[in-house]
Amino acid sequence: MSIRMIALAFEARCESPAEKLVLLKLADNASDEGECWPTQGYMERHTELSISSIRRAIRRLESAGMLRTEPTFDRNGAQGANRYWLTIDGAGQDDRGGRSPRPGGAVTTTGGAGHHDRPNKPSSKPSVKPNTQRVRARVNRPDWIEDQIWTDWLRTRKAPLTPTAWDRIRPELERGIEAGYSANDMLAEAIEAGWRGFRLDWYENRIKRAAESESGRQGDSGPSPAALWNEVISAAANPKREWHALMERRPELREAIRGAGGFRQIGLMNEWQQREARSKFIELATNQSGEKQ
Repeated sequence: MSIRMIALAFEARCESPAEKLVLLKLADNASDEGECWPTQGYMERHTELSISSIRRAIRRLESAGMLRTEPTFDRNGAQGANRYWLTIDGAGQDDRGGRSPRPGGAVTTTGGAGHHDRPNKPSSKPSVKPNTQRVRARVNRPDWIEDQIWTDWLRTRKAPLTPTAWDRIRPELERGIEAGYSANDMLAEAIEAGWRGFRLDWYENRIKRAAESESGRQGDSGPSPAALWNEVISAAANPKREWHALMERRPELREAIRGAGGFRQIGLMNEWQQREARSKFIELATNQSGEKQ
């Protein structure tokens, strides 16, 4: 942590609170020369901003001349965490003296103590050209998706997950979570279906077809308790409109829904609570089906 960088960050004028927060977090991790390399996932946890908001803030800070970003790579050529140089009030600039980065991430000495303002001799070596190859940015796994599910989904995609693609997919998953679905269940369906992208309506149509197919296989005995639970979750996303329709269609579910916590409560449960409610519902619905037989 550099007190100097934090002081400069507090004095800097930013266009939005998100830019200010990202700048302060970078300063909190920076050396006195303005160098730091926190991951975007680390900044997401500490700033409570979304990854897309952090990337947007970084781009604007770069445009404002307060930040410079350099990609880093391991021996195998895989990209690691970006290296950031804060350039507030001349910090981290090439003409400042002391340490400054060259293209490609190398660090060299351009002057500073012990040189007595002696003019630099012109170099006979050819100038180093910046690396113009496209750098593939990495999308970090959100905390609300299990590691194995995330890994399997990336393999199923058979294409790199770019920030642009993730900025389209993530809002659809978040909408699904707000509707009462599990992020892991949604991605598990995406894996099974072989989807490279994801949309909430794809998922809802898929589970609806699965429920209808299960109902057809069951014949007169009706759909399975698991399929009925999917109907309950779908209806809980719009309780005012869907509750009466569900009760007209499945009046026998009233006791099982009440035993699982109640219709309105099911719609407000988090992922882990819904898992417990699902188990209770399936148990009650199975017992109820057995009594009727």
